[in-house]
Amino acid sequence: MGSSSEEIARHHPDTERQGGLLALARGRFEEALVAFERSARRQPGGLSRYDAALARLALGADPERAGTAIDEELTPMELREQVDAARADFDLLARARPDLPTIPGLAGRVDARAATIALMEHEDRAPTVG
Repeated sequence: MGSSSEEIARHHPDTERQGGLLALARGRFEEALVAFERSARRQPGGLSRYDAALARLALGADPERAGTAIDEELTPMELREQVDAARADFDLLARARPDLPTIPGLAGRVDARAATIALMEHEDRAPTVG
């Protein structure tokens, strides 16, 4: 029988997502998609649905539909860390599938969300005049 930390890791949704990222980096896109979908079912609201859209794109999904799914997952992101992680995942896909012509346009969507968050953070820190 495994240790309790091994048991926790096996059942934690991030374990599935990390396995999906590893599969994505290795070019095993179907395996990545399965892992991301499993993680998304276990932990809705994380990056797994976004990552699943990336895996579908790698598998040849319609770039417009993939872009819409990516936008839907980016829009609620409010933390810089979330967008930084999304960008890192996107960069994994770009390295695994440099032949995808849609990568630069979709990367711009991630960068635009990061800029929006940076602006919101700046406004929150701005001194108030009163």
